[in-house]
Amino acid sequence: MGTNHSANQKPVFFRWIPTEKDRLSVGIKDTDNRLLIWCEGVSQIRNQKETFVGDKLICRLEINNIPSELVGELERSRSENIEYEAFRKKVVNKMIYPTISNFLDILRVNYGQYWVKNLRAWDSREGNIVRRLI
Repeated sequence: MGTNHSANQKPVFFRWIPTEKDRLSVGIKDTDNRLLIWCEGVSQIRNQKETFVGDKLICRLEINNIPSELVGELERSRSENIEYEAFRKKVVNKMIYPTISNFLDILRVNYGQYWVKNLRAWDSREGNIVRRLI
């Protein structure tokens, strides 16, 4: 009889879990960029050998070919700047969201982890995108 994991709503991995050391590297559609995905706060399920729960899903986006001026401005500025807000929205809506959403769909559909929730798309009416990215 299997264990009901729906109470914690976190992804479960068998024999291996992506950690920062051996993270997943997922290519971003139609680009040469990639998203690195791993879990923090890993715990083992009691009485189930080689079964792990990932507490937090952590991602790092690697984007190629960004002008150095833009990189410098993004690192310095966390304020509301319309010019850079458009770039931030594109990163979240076109790169991060679809990739993470697809990863969670794979866990749910291919691996039967029905308790993993869908990722909600970012809605600009709910707050500043900078706070969402930090």
